[in-house]
Amino acid sequence: MEDFEARELFEVSTLQLRAFGCTSKNVVDALHNAIIDAWAQVVENKILHFVRQKFQEDSRGDGAHESRKVERLRKQLLNHIYLNGKLQVFLNKLETHLMTYVFAIPRYITLPNDMANKECPNDEEELLETLKNLVQSIIELRYKTQIMDVESEKARNALKILRALKGTATASEPESEPMI
Repeated sequence: MEDFEARELFEVSTLQLRAFGCTSKNVVDALHNAIIDAWAQVVENKILHFVRQKFQEDSRGDGAHESRKVERLRKQLLNHIYLNGKLQVFLNKLETHLMTYVFAIPRYITLPNDMANKECPNDEEELLETLKNLVQSIIELRYKTQIMDVESEKARNALKILRALKGTATASEPESEPMI
């Protein structure tokens, strides 16, 4: 069952990519990166800047120890954005929404790139019938080719005879006009 769902998701993603130039997964990944980058900037520029100022104002302790504390706080704040997996749950719901409503391509719509595939028969019986028809048309074309080869050979022989007759006619009557 999971294989079928994964295959269907892949097909939907492929259709989205062909139609829109991106997929819902691309949009969610870009949003995820934007959220993480924005949070990292807030942590660095606002929170840690304020904390470092407070440590400098107090400046009663060891600078290396305070630096380790600030670094630990930075890591905890950066990891806090994930909210124990809640961010990923939100992004998964967003991706499902985008796939279902925003980037949805109805089944009855055929994209221009898929028009060639639409004309292909999907049923095995249709394929066999098409194959049978193609084989029959190949046989007919081969037969017609053989007939044309025979007719062509006959025409070449007739042309040789005419040229031979023309040659004998011109030898006996040099003043007559050519027949061909």
